[in-house]
Amino acid sequence: MRTWMLTIPALIFLGVLPVLGQEQPPLDEAIRAAEGLEAAGKTAEAVEAWKQVAIRATREQAVEGHRAAGRILALLKPAGRFEELEVAVRDVLQAHTGEAWALGYLAIVQQERGKTAEAVETFGKIVALAGPESGWASHNIGLILERDPGKKLEAADAFVNAVRLAPDMKSAWAGQALFKAEYIAWEMVDFYKRSDAARGIWEALRALPQLEPAQRGYVCLRIAVEDYQQARFPEAEALLKKAMELDPANAEYVSNLGLVYLSWGLPEKARDTWLRALEVDPAYADAVENLAIWHMKRGDGLKAAEYFSRGLELAVKALLKAAEALAAASGSDSTRVKNLTEAWNLARLRVFRFETYLRKSVKS
Repeated sequence: MRTWMLTIPALIFLGVLPVLGQEQPPLDEAIRAAEGLEAAGKTAEAVEAWKQVAIRATREQAVEGHRAAGRILALLKPAGRFEELEVAVRDVLQAHTGEAWALGYLAIVQQERGKTAEAVETFGKIVALAGPESGWASHNIGLILERDPGKKLEAADAFVNAVRLAPDMKSAWAGQALFKAEYIAWEMVDFYKRSDAARGIWEALRALPQLEPAQRGYVCLRIAVEDYQQARFPEAEALLKKAMELDPANAEYVSNLGLVYLSWGLPEKARDTWLRALEVDPAYADAVENLAIWHMKRGDGLKAAEYFSRGLELAVKALLKAAEALAAASGSDSTRVKNLTEAWNLARLRVFRFETYLRKSVKS
C-alpha cells in the first residue's frame, strides 16, 4: 500500500493519471511520461503508466495501444511476473472488449502461464472477431495443438485455416503455417501410418487460392504420390501434369510422371518422359538414373553405361558441393549441421550406387 501511495503523485505529476475534475493530457504526452518512467528504471510506475495509455487508446489509436501493451509485456515477462502481467492485460482488455490486439496479448500471457486450453479459446475468439485478418491467431492455435500427439490433425486444420486467412504468402507466419501443415501430413504417413489423413491435409491445401504456383505444384505432387502408391495411375498422371503446368521448370514432376507410366505398364512412354525431364533440367540425377536402369534392364549395356557415367559425374559434383557446405557450416546450429550431414550422406550413397551400376553395365 505504501508503494502505491507513493506512485500516484508521480503519475499525476507526469500526466499519466488525471487529477479529479481535470481533463487527461493528450495521449502522446502520456506516452512520453511512460517512456520517461521506463528510462528512469521505475518499472512499477512505468507498467501502470503504459497500462493507462493502452486503456485510453481509441480504436483509431490501436497502434499506440498495441505498443503500450507490448511495453507492459517487455517489462514484466523477463522478470517472470506473469500473474501481475495477466492482471494488467485483463485491465486493458476491459477497456477494449472485442478488439483483436488486446485479446492477442491475453492469449500470449495465457500461453506463458501454461494455460494452453484458455489460450486456444482466446485465439479462437480472435479468429471469430477479426476474420480475414486473424490468420496469425489460427497459426498460434496450431502451434499450441501440435505439441499434443493426439491433436495433430486439429493442429493441421488450424495451420490450413491460417493459410486460408492469409491475404498472401508473404507473411512469415503464413509460410510457416504452410510448412507446418505439410510436415504434419508427412508425420501422418511416416509415423502414424495414416495416409488417408495425410491426403486430407494435402487436399485441403490444394483448395487454397493463396498458394503460389510452385507451392500448388508441390501439393499436387504429394497427392499424386498417394495415388501412385494405391495404383491409381490415371489420377496420379492428371495431378502430375497439373503440377507441370503450375511449375514447368521443375523436373521432379516430369520424372515422377515417368515412374507412373512405368508402373502403369507403359515403358516406352516412361523413357520418353524421363528424356523430357532432362530437357527441363539436364542435371536432374533421378531421371538420369531411371534412364540408365531402363536401358540396363533391356540389355543395352552401352547406353546404360553412358547414362550411369553421366549420373556418376552429377553425383560427384553434388557430393563435393555438399562437402563444401558442410565444411562452411562448422560452428553453425546443430539442426543445420545435421541437415547438411544428411545431404552429404545421400550424395555419397548416390556416388556409390552409380559406381556399382556402372561396373555392372560395363560387364553386361
